[in-house]
Amino acid sequence: MQIYLNGEEADISLEAEQTVGELLSGLDAWLRGSGLRFSGLRIDGESLAGDTLAWAFERPLAGINAIDIRLSSRWDLALEALNRALAALQSSGNGYPAWEESPAASFLAADMPEIFTLVDRAMQGREERAQAVNLAEERIREIEGPEAELARIGGQLKGLADRMEELPLDIQTGKDGRAAETISLFAVLGEKLIRIFARLPEQRDFVKDFGPVVRELQAAYEQKDAVLVGDLAEYEIAPRLRSLGGSLI
Repeated sequence: MQIYLNGEEADISLEAEQTVGELLSGLDAWLRGSGLRFSGLRIDGESLAGDTLAWAFERPLAGINAIDIRLSSRWDLALEALNRALAALQSSGNGYPAWEESPAASFLAADMPEIFTLVDRAMQGREERAQAVNLAEERIREIEGPEAELARIGGQLKGLADRMEELPLDIQTGKDGRAAETISLFAVLGEKLIRIFARLPEQRDFVKDFGPVVRELQAAYEQKDAVLVGDLAEYEIAPRLRSLGGSLI
């Protein structure tokens, strides 16, 4: 049996795999590390999708002459899923059953669960659709134009840097409401920066350094470690936000 990846013959040796599903499962770990995702399948020249694809997972490898496994980048699949979610949200009528069973819904549930939950609730009428539409549009902008989206939030970074420098004093003087609001603003903007920089190869070092700091601050705040929160906010996070904001204005 010949195995192809996007039409190119692949040097893949079978071990104990007996079915198509077992073969694809064996490739899953490698795909995750490569940034690629399984996006389609052809068996002996026949393209499979939907119910036929589900059935093919149980098909024995014995008797198959050629399998062409289609791979796409995670970003391409995310963009397609988000656009399909946006179209579903903007359509009139109740399209929930079709949405629930769509590949877009499956992808978002696995890779972007927070968006899936909001879209799913909106499609069921349990949330306002406008909020889900805005979130889908924001994530599409981040994928299609990360530089433009970064420039868009540049003005917010200086204000957030000021608030992070004031956070230790807010905590010490009992301004709990303002402190909580600052942490919430930072969590939202910090995660957004991480998502944007993940699309910019030249900024991978920023993601590597900044991501752990974001999560360390959130954990310290939840544990009410005021000293660590103050140190991280004033000496680690505020200077980075100020420097980044200055470079974008």
